[in-house]
Amino acid sequence: MMAGSSQESKKLKRIHAVDRLRGLPDSILHHIISFLDSKSAVRTSLLARRWRCLWKHVPVLNFIQKSFPNLSSFTKHIHRILSLRFHQIPVSSITFKICGDKWGGAMKAFGKIMRYADSHGGGGLHRLSFIDDKVQFNIREVTDAIAAYHHNESLKILMLRRCTLEREFDSHFKLLTTLELHRCDLKPYPAGKLFDPFANLPCLSHLKLVGCLVSHHDTRFMISGLQLLVLEIHFSGSISEVCAPKLKSLYWWGSRSRYLPKLNLPALDHANIHVVLTFNVSHSPFQRVRFCISVGDKKEVQLRFTCN
Repeated sequence: MMAGSSQESKKLKRIHAVDRLRGLPDSILHHIISFLDSKSAVRTSLLARRWRCLWKHVPVLNFIQKSFPNLSSFTKHIHRILSLRFHQIPVSSITFKICGDKWGGAMKAFGKIMRYADSHGGGGLHRLSFIDDKVQFNIREVTDAIAAYHHNESLKILMLRRCTLEREFDSHFKLLTTLELHRCDLKPYPAGKLFDPFANLPCLSHLKLVGCLVSHHDTRFMISGLQLLVLEIHFSGSISEVCAPKLKSLYWWGSRSRYLPKLNLPALDHANIHVVLTFNVSHSPFQRVRFCISVGDKKEVQLRFTCN
């Protein structure tokens, strides 16, 4: 019995010792590395001789400041990555995540990344994620940097977290199809007017707003999009109107009954709305929601009510 047990143990060790990645093509290994931050991606070069230069051929750049002691070491790392990378490979995706200190230095590093993507990308940059974990930044500074350094207007997916939006997105983002705003303070300047920040995005089809609030109560905040197909909103503030003639799917979570807007959605197929009711609502909340949605016949609408 002991000999048999020993043989089983050796067999299991041999199975676990097999390099299951060895037979995979480089394209799959590049895809695996693309999920890592840039610091971890470089460390894969220590795994084996084959891995030594794999990270240099990955079209995805994920720069995360959190794993560095300060901004200076982070910017040096960025410079080293950009100088050692295989320049013939276009950059298709960039994630830039900072921790809020020395904003000017962080934007200088971001500008360097955008210049590199523009000069070595050949029009290949499709996705950009800009995140600040500590400080609320003005979206205008980021979009101006993108417009200044990225001239081919190929960007299709943009995700921004912890930001302030004071003006409409400009027409530079002609091909943008997906936009995500997380913890965004919608603060139009000047206040007290109709604010339709996404009207200049002609190809926008997917819009996601998470934890976004309208600072000025006298401002009418409107969401419009001729090509908008999917709208997802989580715990957002007051929205006056949604006008999207091609919208197919609406997911609205955490809306208070008094904030429900006028919805002009003739093509809507599916709506999932979670309404938070207040105790001073004098009329039937279900009738109010039905009146505001007006999705027409043969449409699926899921409603969920909670009271605070």
